[in-house]
Amino acid sequence: MPRLSPRATLALICTLYFVSGLTLSSIGPNLSTLATNSGQDLSVIGSLFTAFSLGTVVAQLPAPWLST
Repeated sequence: MPRLSPRATLALICTLYFVSGLTLSSIGPNLSTLATNSGQDLSVIGSLFTAFSLGTVVAQLPAPWLST
């Protein structure tokens, strides 16, 4: 795996946080529509949304160790 410069690492991490936030912010307001279209209860869709959010946070925890 190639070594990234500190600037490239910072740019990569900032991009990941931005994309993650963009994804989460676009799904949140549409939960009721997603529930209606999939035929699921809103609480089930909300649980999936929460699991996705927690997974994003957990996946980003090792970022400092991976970037060194």
